[in-house]
Amino acid sequence: MSDQSNGAVESGALASLARLEDRILATAEQLRDARREKAQAEKEAAVLRQQVAESEQRARQAAAELDSYRAERRELAQRLEQLLARIDLLTQE
Repeated sequence: MSDQSNGAVESGALASLARLEDRILATAEQLRDARREKAQAEKEAAVLRQQVAESEQRARQAAAELDSYRAERRELAQRLEQLLARIDLLTQE
């Protein structure tokens, strides 16, 4: 091969190598960005999981409080019925 064709081959190889290097760098940057986004998404997911857990706890507390109020209402209704029954007895005499 002549020096001229040898130089063209080397030039082409260098250009190909440069393109490959650019692609590798771009891929590395994309990977770095993806990892950063993944870390951010994991942080956000942890915050959301915590919020869900807190909401579930509040919902359990609200349900327990509601059950307590319902029991109290039943007790008051029974006491009211007893008082009304006594009043009826007193008015009948």
